[in-house]
Amino acid sequence: MGIFKKAEKWISKHYPHEHSADRRAANEATKAQMDYYTSAKEDLHKQSESIAREKEVEATKIHEKQIRSLRNQFRNPGFMGSSVEDNSQLG
Repeated sequence: MGIFKKAEKWISKHYPHEHSADRRAANEATKAQMDYYTSAKEDLHKQSESIAREKEVEATKIHEKQIRSLRNQFRNPGFMGSSVEDNSQLG
């Protein structure tokens, strides 16, 4: 046995090397975790956007309801500026 063969045997015995299959499995596991993180992040962004849209729609409905209420409460002053009732309740 040559000196290099003995050195190689000793190194592999004391410092086991990582096989390419192990490395590939670790890389695939890391990639799967990263893919899951990205998809979860995208799902959260989509949920956040839909909630923001729903809030905007609700705010618009409330605003339109307030406008309708104010329109219904407004009456032109009668002849010679008679008084107008003030019902400023929103329902």
